[in-house]
Amino acid sequence: MLRLCQCQVQKHHVAQFYAHLKEEFGDHPEEAEAKAKPIAISEITVPQDYTGLMLDDPLAPGSGADLLQSFLQGLPLAEKFAASILKQCAVQLCITLIDPLRAVVILS
Repeated sequence: MLRLCQCQVQKHHVAQFYAHLKEEFGDHPEEAEAKAKPIAISEITVPQDYTGLMLDDPLAPGSGADLLQSFLQGLPLAEKFAASILKQCAVQLCITLIDPLRAVVILS
């Protein structure tokens, strides 16, 4: 019987998650043709009429509970805060699974 280490199992689950996201929320054909260029999170602005949760970057302790309550109340999440969460998740994933030295480059 093939035994996989915890690291390999986690990588497999992440790959499945991304495959599901791509299948469920993949680009529309007209959007796929547009070339997106990278943008820094600091360049993303929060709309003035934004009524959702304001998050710190990096996330502070308790932010997860605040985020859950915000979603349960039906409040929106600004693109800036969503991007910040994704960046922190990617860095943590890089540190845990891939290469700790690459995470240092991402953070700087």
